[in-house]
Amino acid sequence: MKPIFSGIPSFFCKNLIPFCYNTLMEIRKAKVEEYEDIKIIYLRAREFMVSEGNLTQWANIDQILNKVLKDIRAGHCYVCTENDVLLGVFCFFIGEEPTYNKIYNGEWLNDKPYGFIHRIAVAVYQKGFGTKCIEWCLNQYPNVRIDTHKDNIPMQKTVLKLGFRYCGIIKLENGDERWAYQWEKNTGIFGHALYNVFSHQWFTACKKYK
Repeated sequence: MKPIFSGIPSFFCKNLIPFCYNTLMEIRKAKVEEYEDIKIIYLRAREFMVSEGNLTQWANIDQILNKVLKDIRAGHCYVCTENDVLLGVFCFFIGEEPTYNKIYNGEWLNDKPYGFIHRIAVAVYQKGFGTKCIEWCLNQYPNVRIDTHKDNIPMQKTVLKLGFRYCGIIKLENGDERWAYQWEKNTGIFGHALYNVFSHQWFTACKKYK
């Protein structure tokens, strides 16, 4: 399995790849033998974050990669592929995330069982790939949570557009803060999206990320 990388001409990445793959994407569980290719996706994602001004998220990339390998072996890591090309990777769980047990400056939408998404990374930064990954997760479970770094404006913008609602702040095991979001099926994407359009955070995300 080979990911798409910067060696491909930029015109092809920006114009042809989204057209070819946007509607033909397959999502499946990652395989251990794909780890080296997945690793490169995460390294490139870290570089992209830094270039966008997100200097601290995934700064300890070795720790992130160790978690990814563990997730692959446990069957929680998924890849987006088309024609044997790796487009992106993410981890999805159904169960309890310990860091979500306490939330600050807000509250979760409900206390129902939930799925949660971690560590989304894509090989080509074009519209659609990350969104498809999250939409797949929303089709797996009716109650989904996700968190992201305060400087990860692209991810904030994506989850708000998909109907997630900002809930507050959670803290990782090391004390780092993350912005927390939740989506529930019975409320509907339109209802949450309408709320977010008029929220302060939506306008902040649109202003910072163009």
